Amino acid sequence: MEGLVFWIVGGLVLVFLVRRTKRKAREATRPRGSTDVRPGVRRVSFDYVDRKGGMTTREITAHRYRDGKVIGYCHLRRAERTFFVDSIDGPVVDAETGELLDVRAWARSL
Repeated sequence: MEGLVFWIVGGLVLVFLVRRTKRKAREATRPRGSTDVRPGVRRVSFDYVDRKGGMTTREITAHRYRDGKVIGYCHLRRAERTFFVDSIDGPVVDAETGELLDVRAWARSL
């Protein structure tokens, strides 16, 4: 029984380390967005990782930012949605200008 617990815990640690390594590799190669965000940038697109780990590219019209979440209209799902800022992968792209924006700087500007 103790051997089984050891292998299960070891497997979980290995999965965690692999995911963390992949995330750090993605972050090292991804472009950084500008922290100088002009006021009024509402329509943007970004890559979003859902709870199950699936990634989709979303285009939204943002309404507000509160408690680490952006609330806005998702043009892919055609409905109002809530997006966790920590789940946005990479920079945010201003749909009007194509400028890359830092996720947190953009969210704070809403």
